Amino acid sequence: MSTSGDDHQNKPAIRQSKFEKKYKKQHVKEMKINLHVMKKLKNADDD
Repeated sequence: MSTSGDDHQNKPAIRQSKFEKKYKKQHVKEMKINLHVMKKLKNADDD
């Protein structure tokens, strides 16, 4: 009984970490896009 309780406790944590990894990947993607846009804007200013 106690083992099944532990298993139930662990599942949400695993799901959370998976979600965090996905979120971080998305965040990094957005950061890169932002940097790219900033560079473009900067270059446009230089012209």
